[in-house]
Amino acid sequence: MKKIVLYNPETSQLENKKNAPLALLAIAKMIATKKGYEIIIINHNDKNKIDKILSNAKDAICLGITSMTGHQIEDGLKIARIVKKNFPNIPVIWGGWHPTILSVQTLKNPYVDVVIRGQGERTFAELVDALEKKKPLKDVLGVGYKKNSKIIINKERPFEDVNNFPPLPYHLLNVENHIVHTQLGSRTIHYTSSQGCPHRCAFCAESQVYKRFWSGLKAERIVKEIKNLAEKYKINAVIFTDTNFFVSEKRVIEFCEGLLKEGVKIKWGEANGRTKQLLMYKRATWDLMKKAGLFSILVGAESAQQEKLDLIKKDTTVKDSYDLAKLCKEYQIKIMFSLMIGFPPKDEEEKRNYKKDLKKELDSIIKFVDYLIKLNKNNIYLLFVYTPYPGTELYYLSLKNGLKAPQRLEDWSRFEQTMKTTPWVPERYANLTEQFNLLYFPFLTDSIYELIKDYKFAWIYKILWYILHLDLLIRWRLRFFYLPIEYFILKRVLKMRG
Repeated sequence: MKKIVLYNPETSQLENKKNAPLALLAIAKMIATKKGYEIIIINHNDKNKIDKILSNAKDAICLGITSMTGHQIEDGLKIARIVKKNFPNIPVIWGGWHPTILSVQTLKNPYVDVVIRGQGERTFAELVDALEKKKPLKDVLGVGYKKNSKIIINKERPFEDVNNFPPLPYHLLNVENHIVHTQLGSRTIHYTSSQGCPHRCAFCAESQVYKRFWSGLKAERIVKEIKNLAEKYKINAVIFTDTNFFVSEKRVIEFCEGLLKEGVKIKWGEANGRTKQLLMYKRATWDLMKKAGLFSILVGAESAQQEKLDLIKKDTTVKDSYDLAKLCKEYQIKIMFSLMIGFPPKDEEEKRNYKKDLKKELDSIIKFVDYLIKLNKNNIYLLFVYTPYPGTELYYLSLKNGLKAPQRLEDWSRFEQTMKTTPWVPERYANLTEQFNLLYFPFLTDSIYELIKDYKFAWIYKILWYILHLDLLIRWRLRFFYLPIEYFILKRVLKMRG
């Protein structure tokens, strides 16, 4: 059998290392249904990953690597370098957000032979066929490649209805390694039901990758696939990784009705949606979602200042976030709020007042979170320093404000939400965001408490949680974030635990 080796590089420190490599499962969809191919998927947390990659790459058609902008690039290049050293002639294919947006620059790297641009399912299948049969790549839509040291970018592949593709081939994984214990359930799996997003957010790369197209699986198919996962792998919860799960209220209604009709008793959550979009849902839909097992929603509130929401073209209001929080409290549905600070100044006046305005920006987020914690301690908050992703509208504004864009693929490794990449944001604010994410938000809310309550010797963890909770509550109320001894101790503990 002909081998295809796929590698999922390490992302950021906030990622759960057991998350299933859904991007690789997606591009393997079309090939997994064909005979004659052996697809080997290797995750970054596999202790024997290099040995496995090298032993399988020897006779492989290609090595495929997925990558977003950020740390995945560094890890992906490390693997590509090792493979090319041992097998110089193996084609190394890169796909994902970053190779799509910066195709030419990516191809300039010696450890990249081909890039897949945009939706990759059909493109990868045609590419593998061409490589196996030694056919020229000029007729494969949606790829870029090198020929005689010249970079060639083919025509884009039209965005396709995701219902045309087979299901995610979970059988290619050791699924037990990717079932996680979460607040949703003891056996939680990750799943994707749609691609793309129709909205125009100026900071988000999604619109550059899928050109604001969106396509979702039909509700009956989602129900069937989740039911199969539940029966085969005994899962009791599903995390949806869609960029925008809630685009179609009709689809959500049919999905919930299908779960109830088929008797699929799972919790589902972390489904991504927009505040205004969800507030437009009928009450009957909310009743149905709750009845069908909706546990949590992921929402990009982004900012607590309306002028910032307008700058990033979010097309929502701060009031929408408050209103959704009140609605979800009524239904006992948890919200994961994603927030950002450090957007680039839009004119000379903002540049002059930037430090003062940045303090106001952070203060507004603290007040926002403070109010919502008092409203409902079950919600979760994540705060990031704005990251200028290439190709986005705010990226070009960032260049005007002194951003030095990397000129090589490897230099993009530092560009992700857990790092400060913007010269106009003082380092102190980057440190504060990490403190808030690791310390204040988890221990001021009930998110950590909910996880530890079922631990062995839970009473010990509860005492430690309560002591830290009181300590941080005093700090929070006094707005005293200096000398964060607790933060350094926690970081040390997390590092020791890996």
